[in-house]
Amino acid sequence: MGLDPEDIEAHVRDLAQVAGAYARSVVLDADKPPLLTEALTGGDSSTLLEVALYLGAGFTTEDLASLMRVQAGHDPDASPTALLRAVLKGLPLLAASSSHDEVHGWAVHVFGGNVTMVNETLHSPTLLQWRINEPTDTDGGVRAAAHLCKQGVSLPVAAFTDDEVFTRRADIRSVLEDGSIAWAEQWRTGHLYDHPLWQHLKTNGDPTGEHAGKIAGLVARGWTLDEILTLIHKCAPRRWFVTLEDLTTLGFLSAQQLYRWVSVFDPHWEWGPTLLIASNNMETLPRLWALTGLPDEIIPYCAAAGLSPQEAIREHQAGRLTLDAVRLLVALAR
Repeated sequence: MGLDPEDIEAHVRDLAQVAGAYARSVVLDADKPPLLTEALTGGDSSTLLEVALYLGAGFTTEDLASLMRVQAGHDPDASPTALLRAVLKGLPLLAASSSHDEVHGWAVHVFGGNVTMVNETLHSPTLLQWRINEPTDTDGGVRAAAHLCKQGVSLPVAAFTDDEVFTRRADIRSVLEDGSIAWAEQWRTGHLYDHPLWQHLKTNGDPTGEHAGKIAGLVARGWTLDEILTLIHKCAPRRWFVTLEDLTTLGFLSAQQLYRWVSVFDPHWEWGPTLLIASNNMETLPRLWALTGLPDEIIPYCAAAGLSPQEAIREHQAGRLTLDAVRLLVALAR
C-alpha cells in the first residue's frame, strides 16, 4: 500500500530536510565567482538552500553571478547580499525549463536589468506560451520587447518611478498575454485540436481555452501531447480536468520523473499525482537530489528509502546502488 495523502506531507518534508542539509554543503563547497562568494559569506541556511535549488534546476554559480551583475546595473548601490536576494526573488523556479539565457533576456530587454520582475512573467502559464513554437528558444525577451514596442508600451519598465511600475507591469502582462494567446491559437490549430488528446477531452467534457493554455504551458516545459494523454488515461480518463490541474502544478518534472516519484510513494497509483501535491516540498525534493548527480531512475527510490544523499552517493560509487537494490530498500522501508 502507498501512503495516504494525510501522511505524505510530513514524510516528504522529512526527506527534504535530510536532502537540504546535503544541498547547503554542496553550495558552500562549490567553486563560486567572487561576487557570489561575498554574497553568501555569513549567509543564513535558507539562502543557501535557495541557491541549491537553482543549482539543482540546472543553473550554475556563474549563471547566478551573471544575473547579479545585471541587477547591479539596475541597483548599483546594492550590496552583494541584496543583489543575490533580488535575483533569487526574480528567478522563475517553477518554470524549470527556463535557462539563464532566457531569464537574462527578459531582465535586460524588457525590465531594464531588474531581475526581480522576471518571475511574475515567466511564472505565468499563459506567458509560457511565448516559447510554445520553439521550446528551446532563449530569445523570448528580445521578441517580447519588440512586440511590446510595436504595441506602444514604453520600455524598459525600470525607467519608470516606483509609483508607475505596478501600472506599467500590468500593461506589459496584458499586452504579452494578448500576444501569447494569439500565437498559441496558431499552435493549437496546427497541433492540438486534431490530436487524440483534445478529442479525448471533448468526448469526456467541455475543454476551454484555459485548458488548452495549460496544455500549452506543459508543452513549453518539455511535455509531449502523447505523454499528457497517457497520464490522463492512467489516472482518471473521465476526470481529465483534475489530472490536468495536477500536471500544471507538477509540470516542472518530466513525464518519466513524475512516474517515478508517484510510484515510489503510491505504487498502485491509488492517488496518482494528487498525492504529491499534498506536499509543498515536492517542488524542492527532486531538485535537491539532482545535485547528487546520481542517475535519474534511482533518485526517487533513494529518497523514499530514507537514504541521505551522502549515503546514496557512497553506495553508488561502490557499485551497490542498482535499481533492484533501491527498489528493495523502498519495499523494506514500507
